[in-house]
This record gives sequence, structure tokens and C-alpha cells, in this order.
Amino acid sequence: MRILTESGLIQAQKDGAWMRYSLNQTKAEELIQFLNRITHDKEDCICKSRSHPQNKCC
Repeated sequence: MRILTESGLIQAQKDGAWMRYSLNQTKAEELIQFLNRITHDKEDCICKSRSHPQNKCC
């Protein structure tokens, strides 16, 4: 949880003895867009590198 909180993907709020966590919707959408960009089936797709088996996209 610490890594997710430090990255900004998760927001933490102390509530007495408890910690309440919530998803940062903006950061989550940015992450989804980034992952879509690097895995989208197009010529500059990261998964079309020479080291990827059969040069297929995910």
C-alpha cells in the first residue's frame, strides 16, 4: 500500500486507529491510458520488439 500511496494511485486518510484508502481516479485513468498506449496493436507497440515471441502484440 505504501508504494501505491507514494505513487499517488491510492489516497490514504487516517480515521482514528484506522487507515482508509481510496483510488485516485485521475491517476488510475492516466495509468490505464499509458498501458493502452504501450500495448496497443500498432507498429510502435512496445510488445512488437524483437525480443517478443512471434512479434505479436499482447
